This record gives sequence, C-alpha cells and structure tokens, in this order.
Amino acid sequence: MTLVTIISFLFFILVGFDWLPYLRGPAPYPPEWQWAYLFVDPGYKIGLPLILIFFSLWFFWHLDSKKEQEMEKKEKIFLILLIIFGFFIQVLFLIYSRSGLAVLFHRIANPYINGYFSASLLIKNPVDFLRQFNDFVLSLPSHAKSHPPGGVLFFWLINQLLAKLPNSLTNFVNNFSPRRDDIFLIWQSLTASQRLAAVVSPFLIMFLSNLTLVPFYYLGKNLYGVKSALRSLFLYLFLPSLILFVPILDIFYPFFAVSSAYFFVKGMKTKKILSFFLSGVILSFGIFFSLSLLPIFLFLTLFFLFDYFAKFFLSTKAFFPYVKKYSFFVLGFLSAPLALYLVFNFNFIEVGRTILTDLPKRNYFLWLFYNLYDFFIFQGIALTVIAAISIKEMVFNCFGKKINRDIFWLSFVLMLFIVNILGTIKGEVARIWLPFAPFSLLWISYYLTKRLKFNQRLFFIFLAIQMVQVVIFQTFWVTLW
Repeated sequence: MTLVTIISFLFFILVGFDWLPYLRGPAPYPPEWQWAYLFVDPGYKIGLPLILIFFSLWFFWHLDSKKEQEMEKKEKIFLILLIIFGFFIQVLFLIYSRSGLAVLFHRIANPYINGYFSASLLIKNPVDFLRQFNDFVLSLPSHAKSHPPGGVLFFWLINQLLAKLPNSLTNFVNNFSPRRDDIFLIWQSLTASQRLAAVVSPFLIMFLSNLTLVPFYYLGKNLYGVKSALRSLFLYLFLPSLILFVPILDIFYPFFAVSSAYFFVKGMKTKKILSFFLSGVILSFGIFFSLSLLPIFLFLTLFFLFDYFAKFFLSTKAFFPYVKKYSFFVLGFLSAPLALYLVFNFNFIEVGRTILTDLPKRNYFLWLFYNLYDFFIFQGIALTVIAAISIKEMVFNCFGKKINRDIFWLSFVLMLFIVNILGTIKGEVARIWLPFAPFSLLWISYYLTKRLKFNQRLFFIFLAIQMVQVVIFQTFWVTLW
C-alpha cells in the first residue's frame, strides 16, 4: 500500500503542474492524440467532490463491514441504492467541472462533439436508414461515422417518443435559452420535442450506464464471492473513464460487455445452453452500437478454452459437450448480424470495413505503449500499480504451472495484448476501450481482497486514492469539451 500511495502522490503532482505533458499523450491532434490541460480555479465548488468523497467512503465502510451472508440478503436493496448513487456521482462531478451541468446540451447536440443526436435528426425512415447505412456512414458527423447505427437509432427513438407527447409537456423547454452563440444557433434549429430530447437524453444515458452495476455484481459474485464483487462496484463508480466521458454513449457500452460475460460464466457453471445463447445475443446487440465490443468475443473464447484445458486437458470425451455449449454462444453472437442482413440487407462486415477505413492514421509503434498506458491510467493509477504486480505474478505462475488460478486475468491480458498488437485503434482508448475496464477492476478487487488480503482499512485508503484521481483529472485535464 505504501508503494501505491507514493506513486499515486507523485503522479497527481505531475498531472496538476503539467511538468510532464507526455503523461497526457505523445502529441496533440492531428494526427496523434493528447488530452488537453486546462486548469480553472474551481473556487467554492471544490467542496462538492470533497463532500461526495466523504459520503462515498462512509457508504463503502458501512457496506463493507457487513458479513457476506448479510450482504447477500440485502443485495437487491444496496444495488438499487448504488445505481441511484452512481447517477448522482456523475451529475455532481459535472456540476463541479469547469463547464457545469449546462454543458450536457452542448455535448449532445453539437455535431462536432457527439454526432449521434445530429445524425438521428436526418432519419426520415429507419428502414431505409439501415438499408443504405453503408453508403453514407462516412458522411455522418463525429462519432456517428465511426460506429454502427445503434447509437443514432437510440437517439432517433428518444426523439420519436418525445415528439408524441402533448405540446404542453414539451413547450416548457422553450423558456430556456443557451448563452453561447454557437449553442444558441443549434438550439434555435430544433423543435421543442428535439430540444427536450437533447436535454433529457444525457440523464437517461447516465442512468443506463449505472445499470451495469447489476450484472457486474453478479458476475463478480459468481467468480470471486460477494466481498470482491461489492468492492469492485465502488471502484467502478469512481472509474475516471466512466465519469469523465459523460454523456457520450461509450459509458453505456460496458453494460453489454458485462451482461454478456455474466451469462457466459453462468452457462459455464450451470451448463445451461440458454445462458450461452443469451450471452451471444447480448454481445451481438452491443456490437450494433459499437465495434469496440468485438474483443469481448475473443476474451470470452479464451476464457472458455483455458477453463477447458484447466479442467480436462485434451480429453476428447469432455471436448465435444464443451464445444456444443460454446456453439450456442456463437449462434447467439451471429443472431443480430443475420437478422439485420435478412430483414434490412444490412451487411455488418461491409459496414465494419467502411468504418475502419476512416480511422485516424497514427504512429503504430508509438501507440503500442500509449494505448496500454492510456487504458490503465484512466482506470486509476493505483489500479495500474496493482495490475502490473498481478501481471508479473501471473507470468511466474505460468512457469510454476499454477496458471489455472488466473485464467480470467490471463484471458483478459491476452485479449488486451492481441487487440493492441493488431493496432486497429490508436489513441483515445480511455473512452474506446471502456467496455474492457470492468473486467480489469473485478480482477484487481479480487486480487486485493483475496491475494493481498486487504482489510477494510487498506481498501478504504485504496478507494480514497481512486476518488482523488477523478477529482484531479476533472480539475486539470479536459477529456470532453
């Protein structure tokens, strides 16, 4: 714990004074990427995150002090409380930020910041939109042109639902008026229901992002027990990359990754084919929103193979029943692409190729390091230290033939290594690889709890460091304008 504290303290000083700009990335965009440094004195608002940290640590201490059997009895209650609490954490950090809560409309409606909402206003017929998507995807604004159509249709659906409300319920937004000229022009171009959609959708996204806590808890409980699962939830609530990219849709994508993994692990434990199929379907639906979820298929496949080798080691008698269950996962995974192709002639492979042609051209070897660096520091510098220690131990376990204890972490690290080596994504992985983060947090929570035997006091300090980093990043770095 001393090592974690010292490294974190030094890192925070470097971030605050910006003595080493390369901590933010190799070079500014374009063509490379570097998070902007901008310190604006928060003044009295600094009290807001401090109060939030104090209450969060009290909440953690209260829950963590309970016995596992007692927590299991009340798990539904504390999950509901944590979902609500997570929503308010995101809102309060936005209020604390240099831009305040009003920035949400800007981040949703500005086509150069988000793109999904702006693209959704262009849809006249969703069926034609899907059928012709590959032809015009690269002409869509910002993030909309680098993702499948799920995000755009998500905002289209919100617009459609709010458009059906009586005018008396939507016209009240006309009483508001943005102060900045560029935002005012966007505001003026929207109907009352579209304005309401742009105001409501960020809060909906924040709420949906916190639903990830439910499958995350049950995944952790199945793998490592109640204590590790609960602790991982608090680490996730204060995950820098989750809080600092509100309200971009990326904060919701971990829900698909974690839900798919939960049903996959449940299928491995219960041997129920339906669980494998649901796992594939959920992941397939998630990829309709973002191709960043594709590596989760590799992660779960590796986990499945390592589990087989650990239990049976090339036993042909056990291999075919195992493959049969896995085949239902693959079938579920193919369900959405096949359905979209048969019904709308939407070719997932063609769309994926088209999207990948428009990715920024950056230095491959430079980002071999910075991708991993970016991913881990946006999980938390304290977690990065523990991850490095854990990887070192796993390597020695490989030589000592104890790797069966670490197959979850081994699968994850190999997946991350393969994705990084492929070099498809170079930069901004703090946001793009956000669906991977829960699995790393879960392992680290287990490692601290069961391997390093962190008691309540030590984990309390570890969690406090994680919370402080979110404040530091929000105060000094700009991840989203």
